[in-house]
Amino acid sequence: MTSLRSPSALDVQLWAQLLPDAPKAWRRALGWIERGHAVKGGYAFTDARDGMWTEGTAQAALAWRWVGDEARADTLLARVATQASPGGLLYGTPEPRIVAPYAWDYHRPSLAATAWAVIAASNRNPYLPSQGLATRHPR
Repeated sequence: MTSLRSPSALDVQLWAQLLPDAPKAWRRALGWIERGHAVKGGYAFTDARDGMWTEGTAQAALAWRWVGDEARADTLLARVATQASPGGLLYGTPEPRIVAPYAWDYHRPSLAATAWAVIAASNRNPYLPSQGLATRHPR
């Protein structure tokens, strides 16, 4: 068991990248997630780095696309697509379980992971629902 000593959640670092008026300096958080959350094929929810978190990896794909790194986004989405369960939802993680702040995520079908994958694959920014495609932000 890996204990979580301090919350270091991936998602809040990624969501900030999608804000329409986010300062360019905030992109430094993408380097930080690479150093603190990157795992084989994607990103872990926390800095415990005990396995890929499908939901967060889909969020990362959208964030990387939003800042203009199409190749990285495509690679991440391809990995996310491998997590399809027989029922069609994506698994929350390929691992038996991973640590999340104050809980665990399991290798079970996940609506949240599936929803973020659809958002990322559709290239939509949830902060700009009327915007249409979330192709590179002009900042």
